Amino acid sequence: MKRNNRINTGMLRSMTLFTLMISVILSLESCPGHTPQSPTYALPPSLQVSPDSSIKWVDWIVLFKPASTYAERTLYMDNLRDSIIQFVARMNHDSNRNDPLDVQYVFCPCDSLLYNLVATTSITATGTIATSPTPPPKTGASGDPYLYAIQNNQYQDSTTARNLESPSPKSGSYTVDSSRVLAIMDTGLDSTLFDNNFKYLLWSDPTGEPTLRNFQFFSNLKGLDYYLDDDPFKHGSAVTSLALEAIRKYNPRNNKLPRIMVLKVLDSKRLGSTFTVSCALSYAVQKKATLVNASLGYYSNGEVDSVLRYYVEFSKNAKPNPLPIIAAAGNLTGKHDLDLCTPATDLNKNKLTKTHLFYPGCFSPDYINVICVTGLKNDHMPCYYQNYSPEYVNIGVITNPPPGPAAYCCNFPVSFFNNSRRGYEGSSFATPVVSGQIMAAMLINQVLTWRDALSQVGVTSTGSVSKKVLPYNSTP
Repeated sequence: MKRNNRINTGMLRSMTLFTLMISVILSLESCPGHTPQSPTYALPPSLQVSPDSSIKWVDWIVLFKPASTYAERTLYMDNLRDSIIQFVARMNHDSNRNDPLDVQYVFCPCDSLLYNLVATTSITATGTIATSPTPPPKTGASGDPYLYAIQNNQYQDSTTARNLESPSPKSGSYTVDSSRVLAIMDTGLDSTLFDNNFKYLLWSDPTGEPTLRNFQFFSNLKGLDYYLDDDPFKHGSAVTSLALEAIRKYNPRNNKLPRIMVLKVLDSKRLGSTFTVSCALSYAVQKKATLVNASLGYYSNGEVDSVLRYYVEFSKNAKPNPLPIIAAAGNLTGKHDLDLCTPATDLNKNKLTKTHLFYPGCFSPDYINVICVTGLKNDHMPCYYQNYSPEYVNIGVITNPPPGPAAYCCNFPVSFFNNSRRGYEGSSFATPVVSGQIMAAMLINQVLTWRDALSQVGVTSTGSVSKKVLPYNSTP
């Protein structure tokens, strides 16, 4: 659902409640106490994207208590929206300003306990809105209908793509094991970059309900099943390719591949949020994905995102098995323009600590279902641009250990693309190597749990940059 209001020159325009059309009613039996009711949902064609000149002035997410009703949630969100509108109206009146404002909220299509409210203002000649309204308390009181109301953290990835002269083999023949589902939370998937028969790997809801893939629906205004990777660097497509390649390299004689559940949580600029990621995690649990690859995250100085933590714990409590989240350790921000084989001289700048965290990967010490992954130059040295930590990082991928070609250190040539010559660097691309190898072990042995499979991936580290290391030949 999306409700939208605009204020201009202090006048409140009429409020429009959009009719919802497509049913996405999903049962949620995996987590005790978490049973969201999902009303009929669709993306109305009349919704408008905020112009590029706009800025997000308010971006809050609200997670409601499982016992709350749809009417209670709607009333609370309407009141929250109206309080922002009234705040700006008073400020415009008192200061003789003309600040325009769009206020709208949406809920997760598969989990209507989770809402996102955004107030967008345009940059005008009179300047932007100087002050912000007071947000609701972060934790709801006993009489409140909500559990948490927090700032919507922004997720991103800082990786680079480099041209490489490397071959691009075809995918070859394979069989699909529909009982294994690899969910990939990313920018989506560009299937034109893969072999034609790749389409048979795509997961669709076997219950006949509409397949939910587009968790950026409120931003790109596409249908809920839209999954095109519109990132110019094709981040999600590269992650998918590397995971499938890692499955093959685990045991070249095994020709089984899993279904691929595409969860488009990042937009064309590789930006997402706690709302999109949490909504996608809820869906992956409900649809019983085997494991989730999360090559994304956000930085924190120590504060924990209570909504994301809720859904990580929800994934841990999934039945019949916890849902593992294989998550990137993160990278240094800024340009990555040095030779990737450059030794990391200042190890403090990319070490994860209690005051320098990257979530969801840094949930790993507290939640057994979160596996944090990075890339390493060797057993004792992180890659120049990638985060590391013996406390938070479960496994580090060493690309092309000796006598492998040095040109590929800390770099992942993507060889699943048709006619591709790209190589990718960053913890985002070490992560699907681990996801793929865990999945490969589970494809070979049907009774293997993901924890058992993880124990077979990599070896105990003798250094102090990660708990385990995985030597991996990344050359095509």
